[in-house]
Amino acid sequence: YKNGVCKFRFVAMEVAYTLRDDCHAGTPPIAMTRYVISDAATEEEDGEVKVLAVGDITCAFLHAEMPADEPPIYLIFPEGLAPPGARGRLECSHYGTRRASLLWSGYVARKMKRRGFRRLKGCPQAYQHPPKKVKSIVHGDDFFSSVVRSSVEWLQKALGQDYKLKFFSVVGPGSELRFTTFLNRTVSYEAAIFSSGAGYRYTPDLKHIDRAVAAYGLEAAKPVAAPGVKDGGAKLGNALDE
Repeated sequence: YKNGVCKFRFVAMEVAYTLRDDCHAGTPPIAMTRYVISDAATEEEDGEVKVLAVGDITCAFLHAEMPADEPPIYLIFPEGLAPPGARGRLECSHYGTRRASLLWSGYVARKMKRRGFRRLKGCPQAYQHPPKKVKSIVHGDDFFSSVVRSSVEWLQKALGQDYKLKFFSVVGPGSELRFTTFLNRTVSYEAAIFSSGAGYRYTPDLKHIDRAVAAYGLEAAKPVAAPGVKDGGAKLGNALDE
């Protein structure tokens, strides 16, 4: 419940009567996120400007169809959602079913291949498109890409045609946005972040800091510049010199 709006998600619950090893789709490691940011910050040999793009897909799992060779899955609806005794047969993957994430991952792979992307063997959630100069990772329903400015419109159009695109944001040289978010982490482009010039800043989810402070009961504690320094954070100092 937020800003007077109550949001909910219709989720199924599939009972695992048998063991199977085809129910998992991994997520890219954080190193791949840093790689995409690093690629966007690296100049192209031909001088083309690169930016970072984030695409958020809504109802992601519902894009993938249920395999024809799979036993059908029927839903028992909650009271009031369907006539008494009614059942629903799933025609697409659904939140809460065992293979939903794997089917979605396979759907993305097929769509990306048709667009000319190559799937990385070492990280199946990472793709690259050399002709368009795009490098993307897919984490659940989020696409995070390093893309040359001339391919931004093509990428946005491709995502909008292949998926139900909720929003698409671009951060980097020449972009109106100063920052965007990816997996609750902030990615910003700043003109004077380094002594050598502009660059990207990747900031973790600050709520983790607040939670850690609360877990240790340090909400009322005063900050310090370094361990052992008792200046209340007023100055930068070397604890070994005190």
